[in-house]
Amino acid sequence: MTPFDHFMSDFRQWLDTAWYVWVALAFLVAAIVTIVVVSKARARARARIPQYRRQGDFG
Repeated sequence: MTPFDHFMSDFRQWLDTAWYVWVALAFLVAAIVTIVVVSKARARARARIPQYRRQGDFG
C-alpha cells in the first residue's frame, strides 16, 4: 500500500463521518442558486424600466 492509498483510505473514513461537510455543501449550492435566481429576476425587472427613468428618482 502506497502512502497515497493510505491517505485516500483515511480521507474516505473521515468523509463518511463528516456529515457537516455535506450540509455545508448543500447550503452553498442552495445559496448560489438563490443568488443567481434573484439577480436574474432583478435584471429582468430593470430591463423593463425605460432608460430615461433609470437616471434618477424624478417621481
